[in-house]
Amino acid sequence: MKLEIYKKPNPLKVFDKINKLKKLLKPIKVENNDEFIQKLLEKPMEINHLLSEGYSLKDHEYISISCDIKCNIPIEFSAQVGNGSNCWITGEKPNGESLYDTSDKSGLIEILENLELPNKIIFTEIELSQKIGNSSSKFKYKLSEQN
Repeated sequence: MKLEIYKKPNPLKVFDKINKLKKLLKPIKVENNDEFIQKLLEKPMEINHLLSEGYSLKDHEYISISCDIKCNIPIEFSAQVGNGSNCWITGEKPNGESLYDTSDKSGLIEILENLELPNKIIFTEIELSQKIGNSSSKFKYKLSEQN
């Protein structure tokens, strides 16, 4: 009989995710097509997948990792892992309502139509917070525009 002994997650594991996050955040060329919108809508799910990589469901009892990513337009991409997982886009529609749902394609289009869009969406800042067991930390990275 083989016994499985559960080991709690290593608090330093989050450092492995930083370089992967930076690679994930390559600039997105602004285009007037569905593919551009889809890339923006999928970004929070990509971040969420990366955050949860390497953690089991059992680990979720001991971890809380969140990531907020800002860019050169007033939209923020976020994900959270621990006690389940979730991801979302934050932005303000012209009527004052908040965008939150990653499936709100028309809401995202509404926001973008009311902005003077640059040639590329460039990710400018990563804020990564973690609590693993008794260890907690917060990292804030400003990204250069030469991603």
